[in-house]
Amino acid sequence: MGVAGYYKMWGSKWMFISDSSKHARSAHPLDSSFDNSSLQRIIMHLSQSFQVTTLLTLFISSTNGLPPSSPLQSRQTNCGNAPTTFTSSCWSSLNLGDFLTNPTTGWNSTTGSGRPCVSGDNAAFCCRNGQETWSSCFLRQSLQLSNSNYQCGATNSGACPSGSYDITNGEVPTNVHTKHQYVMRNIYAIFQLFTAWQNALPRALNDVGPNMAALISENDPQQHTTVNQSAVFHSFLLGFPFIALPVTANLVTPQLNMMTKHSAQALQQGLQRAPNIAQSLFSNNTASTSFKLSGVQPYLTQSTTIAQLNATINNALAMIMSDIHTFVDFAGSGSFSVDGTFGIDGDDQGLDVGVETFATTEATGNGRFEGMVGAMGMRL
Repeated sequence: MGVAGYYKMWGSKWMFISDSSKHARSAHPLDSSFDNSSLQRIIMHLSQSFQVTTLLTLFISSTNGLPPSSPLQSRQTNCGNAPTTFTSSCWSSLNLGDFLTNPTTGWNSTTGSGRPCVSGDNAAFCCRNGQETWSSCFLRQSLQLSNSNYQCGATNSGACPSGSYDITNGEVPTNVHTKHQYVMRNIYAIFQLFTAWQNALPRALNDVGPNMAALISENDPQQHTTVNQSAVFHSFLLGFPFIALPVTANLVTPQLNMMTKHSAQALQQGLQRAPNIAQSLFSNNTASTSFKLSGVQPYLTQSTTIAQLNATINNALAMIMSDIHTFVDFAGSGSFSVDGTFGIDGDDQGLDVGVETFATTEATGNGRFEGMVGAMGMRL
């Protein structure tokens, strides 16, 4: 049976307020679930108040928490228009996963251009073992053989040639020009996304303080609730993909720029397909302590935590750009094979919704962090 309560908007966010939160409690259950059914109950309450029954239907019918037809999906099918136009369905139409990783014929096979160089090899047709990642090698072979410094595996790298698709100076057979350009598009888009995510963290941290103060006042005025440090860390990071859920994208943060919504959806789809990246970002695998809700904002804004947040995002990007199979999994939905910029609009707020939802569910005994991740279709 759910916890009795109501919903209140703080700024641009709707949060659950428990009726029992105004009374002293010694502990909060840790085994209650924040799963799809919990989210559906929240949406049902909101739909009754705001007549968003269509949103409810979309969420319940979607197995991964996204509307069946993502705005990122384009109906165009002419893949030969690259690089003028990129189309999401072309990842599948061009069979890019097989093009990159087929063990016999793929770019990364023992006979492909992505194989490690050995003595006497022409570097135009192999990767410099130990000196470059697969993505750096792919860009070098595509753009300019003499440039060995392409780097899209680190956030804010000045060496990622985003937007460059001129492969006339590379060593690419004509019959695979389009495939190379689509792989390059995905490399650039994923780099843009992770860089924007990292750069938006300071804005999100600025929102945590006042929003947590309101949350404590409504849910835990006597400050009985304690939260796990590691769960606070990872639920804060979860805020960006969390806004891709219909309940948050349409009701919690309805003012979000379309670019931000699309980017969050692409990120969530990538995390669903590449659970090793989700685990690296959100799993509670570090030594941890506990503290009161009033300690959330001081913990998140200390310099060591900020450095760890930045490193976590950067490391996830590095995994994608250094392991070709992870890249294929992460990009395989086609969500990054589209035109436009991947990022977070400078005026957007709400990236702190993950940690605030976690804190609220802990204070009300209405959920747990692992369930939030599971509700998005991701596995840890």
